[in-house]
Amino acid sequence: MTKKITSILYLLLIFIFIFFLGKYYFSDENIRIINKSRSNFSLNKKSSEYMVPILENDTNDIITFITETEKFIIKRKKRPWEKVISN
Repeated sequence: MTKKITSILYLLLIFIFIFFLGKYYFSDENIRIINKSRSNFSLNKKSSEYMVPILENDTNDIITFITETEKFIIKRKKRPWEKVISN
């Protein structure tokens, strides 16, 4: 009997929590706060775009690309019979 009462109480608490959460989330006050925050963020973003300095590209010829086959050739062990075959 007590298990049924506790499970009903837990279910009731979960439903009450979901109800109040939805009530707050869809309230006009919360929607106004969210819209105000979004507009402030977009204004700050637009104003900060103009303050970013443009940097000169200094990364020419820094990265050397090695293909997967070159990596495999470098890592693998040399076997003695390869010398005989290559000659």
